[in-house]
Amino acid sequence: MHNPPQDLRKPHVSQIHAWIIWVVGAIFVVYQFSISNTFGVMQKEVGTALEISAVQLTVVSGSFLFSYALMQIPVGIMLDRFGPRIILGSGALLLAISTYLFSIADSFGMAVGARLLMGIASSGAFVGAALLARRWLIPGIFALAMGLADFAEGAGSWAGNIVFPSLLTDGDEQWRGIMQMLSIIGLFITASLIFIVRDRPPGQGVGGGARVPVRRVPQKIWALCKNRQVWLGSVYYAGMSGTLLAFGGIWNIPFQRSYGLTLEDAAGLNSWFWVGMAISAPLAGWISDLVKSRKKVMLVSSVGATLMVSLCLYLPYDSYTEAAVSFAFLGFFLGGGVVVFALISESVKPDNQATAMGLCNATGCVAAFCLSLMPSYFADIKKGDSVEHFQEGMTVFVIFCAVSVIAVMVIRPTKAQYIGGPHPHKPEDIGATSEEDTTTASTS
Repeated sequence: MHNPPQDLRKPHVSQIHAWIIWVVGAIFVVYQFSISNTFGVMQKEVGTALEISAVQLTVVSGSFLFSYALMQIPVGIMLDRFGPRIILGSGALLLAISTYLFSIADSFGMAVGARLLMGIASSGAFVGAALLARRWLIPGIFALAMGLADFAEGAGSWAGNIVFPSLLTDGDEQWRGIMQMLSIIGLFITASLIFIVRDRPPGQGVGGGARVPVRRVPQKIWALCKNRQVWLGSVYYAGMSGTLLAFGGIWNIPFQRSYGLTLEDAAGLNSWFWVGMAISAPLAGWISDLVKSRKKVMLVSSVGATLMVSLCLYLPYDSYTEAAVSFAFLGFFLGGGVVVFALISESVKPDNQATAMGLCNATGCVAAFCLSLMPSYFADIKKGDSVEHFQEGMTVFVIFCAVSVIAVMVIRPTKAQYIGGPHPHKPEDIGATSEEDTTTASTS
């Protein structure tokens, strides 16, 4: 039986210590996701306070995702090169500062600039937490760990949809106080990341994430460009994550208000979307680890999401409860898309995992950015008073989910629970030869 080299095995570490480190990283994920997602609740108040048009408000909203997506590959390279601690810590500090700048914005330009900085600051959160899970947690629970991160995101979004609308009832300027409160929270998260998180367990070698020489960065990027698995997984995630973020984070609340619901009722209904996502993400990760198949879970998730988004858009509801259940199931199926990060990390070399996951996350963010704009271009939703116009414009969500189904049908299964050592695929599947792997390991 082949045993991986010593420097590719995880050294023995306390799993309590390992989970604490990962949880601190995951808290940053929840924090940045909450900041991004609160805009869907307060966008009307922001537009009123800044006296900007509906198109300008859409630009302010989408600017976060634009810079977030743009930074995914660079931040993935930086995570592989410098490690999670410095990247996550500096990102959290910048996010706290830029959130405060957004809270005092008095013009369209300042609001866009602050949101761009917020996206840059947030860009390393999810991929950094994924890298911490890969380096610190025991084999076989990576997908579960990322599912738990999505669970926390969903729980935070659910709480935000319940709490923030009630805080906004006191006036249009209350959103500024909410953002300033979130800015202060960011300072505590920054301190936690700096003092608690460590890049890797003591003695972990090249396969576990040793610092990558600068001269190898072009090699790493070229290997990803030739990796069919990474691109198919990224296309899959674009449809799933794009719909998750744009539908649940931006469009669903205005869509429900077009039926005549109040902000509180529409946000409460949308909160069930995040409840479904919160339940599904860890469950999908656990099931994919249990059955040792990422592809099956991804296929069921994408097919279910395509069916449910169609029902949520076009099927009339007889009651609030029926609508809430439908949105919960839509979130449930979309939440299963997180399993793709396990598939992608199992399809590349260990020292290229953060960059690969960054590329995948970037496609999801680009899709979310596009989907935050596309409905208003495909239909006249400027007035926001027609259910039919919303349905016409939001058909793009059905199309994107259907593309995810096609992508996962042609993707190759991976060997679940891969952490280090021999690759689960042939060398040509990962864009490198065995000789190159050996040379790299011996010279790094």
